[in-house]
Amino acid sequence: MNGPDINSGTGPWAGGEEDPPQGLVDETAHRIQQRIIQGELPVGTWLRQNRLATDLGVSRTPVREALRKLQAVGLVEVVPRRGALVRPLDARKLSDAFIVRAELEGLAAELAAELADDDQLERLQKAVAMFDESVEELDVRPVQSWEEATWRANSLIHEIILEAADNFCLTRSLEDPHLLVSSNVAWTTVLTRRTHILRRNMNEHHEIVDAIQQHDGAKARAAMRRHVLRTGEIVTKALRA
Repeated sequence: MNGPDINSGTGPWAGGEEDPPQGLVDETAHRIQQRIIQGELPVGTWLRQNRLATDLGVSRTPVREALRKLQAVGLVEVVPRRGALVRPLDARKLSDAFIVRAELEGLAAELAAELADDDQLERLQKAVAMFDESVEELDVRPVQSWEEATWRANSLIHEIILEAADNFCLTRSLEDPHLLVSSNVAWTTVLTRRTHILRRNMNEHHEIVDAIQQHDGAKARAAMRRHVLRTGEIVTKALRA
């Protein structure tokens, strides 16, 4: 299926008229980026400007400019005479992302072990219990419901740990879109409904959270690094197969 021509467009800023406001372009780029990160626009998806413009409530011109911004940061690929698509990730780049994530999330776990308050520790335990429950219900829940519950619980575990780490620079680093996309690819292409992998994730979550609750920063960091690196190995191996 051919994609849209990224240089075509209509609307209030198309056809040689005044460029769209930069704020609108930035907001449009952010909203498209979030859809990519969250898996609503999977890797390899052709990005239809008309559809995106309708969904986002803007004209095609800010969509076109937003796609150019996302091309500049490597999330979107423009194919001459065909259009734009969500850039496929090769195994090497994905492996690089997981190596960086392992170090950053390991640091977050170490800081969380030192800084987490009682409320954060309690919420962390509840998030782990949510993940455990969702995995145990794999065979009895509808696929979409199960996937959403597991994704939400896993994301919550990592979010609370990062919150407890309380480090602005670390948070911004982990918000890099390439790192976020690597996490999404792990769930949508490999981990979903693979019971043996998810049960191992359960055990690893418990190991990480136990270390945080014991205020053992070194142990928490090592456990998180192993967890992220192992996931990266599974995903990159699957992509190379």
